[in-house]
Amino acid sequence: MNYKGFRIDIHQDEEGCSVSDALESGAATLYAWHRRYKLGEAPPWADEARDEGKLAEAIVEHNPGAVVLPVYMLDHSGLRFSTTPFGCRWDSGQVGVIFTMEPESEGGGERLLRAIVEEMDQRASGNVWGYVVTTPEGEQLDSCWGFVGNEDDGYMLDEARSAVDHEIARRASGEQLVAEAFAL
Repeated sequence: MNYKGFRIDIHQDEEGCSVSDALESGAATLYAWHRRYKLGEAPPWADEARDEGKLAEAIVEHNPGAVVLPVYMLDHSGLRFSTTPFGCRWDSGQVGVIFTMEPESEGGGERLLRAIVEEMDQRASGNVWGYVVTTPEGEQLDSCWGFVGNEDDGYMLDEARSAVDHEIARRASGEQLVAEAFAL
């Protein structure tokens, strides 16, 4: 797309499609088990509690005040993640739990966990984008990657347009300085 004479190209960010990137902030911890995918690591006590069907209780015991939600995965023509079960009993099931120490006041901890699992789902679906802004002279002006969500959500495009507007303002102020220098 062209914007004020500059070119903005949107590309899928294949490097940003790692599910683990959704957990980078450290606001939540995922304990997950799957025979084909490495989704999260858990301490030995969690393995034992999972085998006994008491993982959520064990997490709260080891982390008093933790907010815990189940994590479900659908593995069919790609991966999908959710905090609620999928309708397919053959290709889906619970793969673990996610928890946080964020306060639960007004549902804060639960909202945070749902948002993180939604981001995991978006990343697993390849729904991560980036932009490249090119000047009218053909030089790369700016780029930014790792926008999670639909490529046309608006935020990413707003950021790219902001880079163009900033460059236009910078060029205009430079032209003004040159004009003032010659006026002296």
